[in-house]
Amino acid sequence: FTYCPRYAYYLVFMRGINYVTESMEAALENGIDLDKAVRGLCGGANNVLKEYPVYSRSLGIYGRIDYVCLYRDHAVPIEVKWLSKVSRRSLLSRHRHYLMQAVAYSMAVEETLKTVVKHFIILTSGGHLIIELTPALKSTLVSLVRELRLMMTNERLPKGVNDPRKCNYCAF
Repeated sequence: FTYCPRYAYYLVFMRGINYVTESMEAALENGIDLDKAVRGLCGGANNVLKEYPVYSRSLGIYGRIDYVCLYRDHAVPIEVKWLSKVSRRSLLSRHRHYLMQAVAYSMAVEETLKTVVKHFIILTSGGHLIIELTPALKSTLVSLVRELRLMMTNERLPKGVNDPRKCNYCAF
C-alpha cells in the first residue's frame, strides 16, 4: 500500500494475484548464501528462523518474514532486499515501502512470538541497515493500515502514484 495504493487495491480485489519480481529471485539464482550473511548478523542468537509466518491480529496483517534472530529477551527481524540499493535516506522516500514492510513484520513478530523488537535489519547486497523500531514508525504503520482498510471498505480505486519508476515496473 505504501509503494502504491492502486497496486494494493488490485491485489485485494483480484484475490491476491501477484507476481514474483526479479529482486525476489535474484539472490537464489545467483547462488548467494543469504543464510551465511544472516548468521553473521545474528551473532549470539539462540535461534534463527527463516521465512517464518507472522501475524498481527490487532492490525489484521500477516506475512512471512525473511529471517528472525531470536535472543533470550528480544528478537531482530531481517528483511532482505538484495537487488536494491537502500540507504537511510532512500527509506524516507523511494524505498519507504521497504521501511513500512519491515515495521509491519517487526510488529507482527512481537505479537506472534510474544517478544520485544527493539530494532530490525534491512539486508541488501551493499550491506545492511539497522533501524530502531520507534513509536513514531509504529504509529505511521497503524495509520497506513487504517487507510488500507478504508480503501477496502469503500472499494474505490485509488489514484496511482504517477511515478514513472514505479509505474513502468508495475504489472497493473
